[in-house]
Amino acid sequence: RDNLTAGNPFPPNRHEWLRFYCSHKLVAWSNDRIKSPNHKVLMNGNEKRYSLGLFAFYKGLLQVPEELIDEEHPLQYKPFDHLALLNFGYSVNIKDFCGIVQL
Repeated sequence: RDNLTAGNPFPPNRHEWLRFYCSHKLVAWSNDRIKSPNHKVLMNGNEKRYSLGLFAFYKGLLQVPEELIDEEHPLQYKPFDHLALLNFGYSVNIKDFCGIVQL
């Protein structure tokens, strides 16, 4: 591996690594089964680093699929509008926006 830190690495080929970071909406959609790590890269020396952001937008309500809710994984998020989440704030904690308070 290289000198990058954090993320979910998977090799596109034998000699290189690609890192994938999921969005808050994917965390909510998966009912906390998929985690979003802190996005941080540390580099040594003067090596080149390339970044690419790929974004998808969903028009309508996002909600946790019934298949991802059970006794071990109770519902964690209310259905939410993706564009409303974007308007609420980019760096917001997803639980502040649509989390369910467990009593």
